[in-house]
Amino acid sequence: MAPSTSMAQLKDERPSAMINFRIPETFVPPSMGQYISQPSVFAKMAWWRLKARFSDYLAELSVRLQSKPSFFKGAVFKPNRKAIGPMTKNMHYQMLEATAAGDLRTLRRLLTMSHFDEIAALVARRPRGQRCQWELLSYKGKPRIVSNKIVMIPGAVPTYIRQVVVSIRSRQRFTWTMDEAVASTGNHSGTNRRRAGASASTPAAAPAPPRVVEKDVRENLVMVATLNRSTWQTLDWRIFGFMTDTTPESWQLEHDLVTSSSKDGATHIGGVEHR
Repeated sequence: MAPSTSMAQLKDERPSAMINFRIPETFVPPSMGQYISQPSVFAKMAWWRLKARFSDYLAELSVRLQSKPSFFKGAVFKPNRKAIGPMTKNMHYQMLEATAAGDLRTLRRLLTMSHFDEIAALVARRPRGQRCQWELLSYKGKPRIVSNKIVMIPGAVPTYIRQVVVSIRSRQRFTWTMDEAVASTGNHSGTNRRRAGASASTPAAAPAPPRVVEKDVRENLVMVATLNRSTWQTLDWRIFGFMTDTTPESWQLEHDLVTSSSKDGATHIGGVEHR
């Protein structure tokens, strides 16, 4: 919720990678069938969804109008939604494959810096000798854009940030194995040397069987990018992270926080107060 990207950071040569906040009031529609038995909640969710989409449409329309060279010429800015789904699916595959392999170079290219730090920390905390093999068994259906937002950060040179949430359904398999020879080295190497004579005649313990997890998942990937104000082209997309479906409680809480932060006429974006 709390944006903290500074304008200085956004001038980095990889501006999309430096984005470390999600645009407030991002509505990711849940399965509405679960609210059929609660008419009032169902009506609220439907209204909030419609309101969010209309607000997002107006924001995109504003950018389109600003990108027009003149009144009689067409808008330069093109959202190019058809390419976003396939691009996100490809980046999704690369991200999971690189995470399993511990390929930090690839992850750094795909993720925002904030999300990269999270994933790199998870990789670093893996037990010594543990290996993970990831397999994509199948994608189920096509990627679906469930939220499409544009926000302008005020400043001497306004910065435009695009954010889309893409829902991807797939079946995945994770296989975890432990290299016992590697796991037994390290801090215990001195102890192992002292016990070498005693253990020489002791049969080696049987390796632990691999742990296999196979499941169907639906993931909402948050993708972010900045716009080039000169050409109105979308710069490199990055994966910001994942987002759960919106619930009545989460939406109300987020709405209240946004209202509270702007009730004095100020908007806090990028760690800076704008009036």
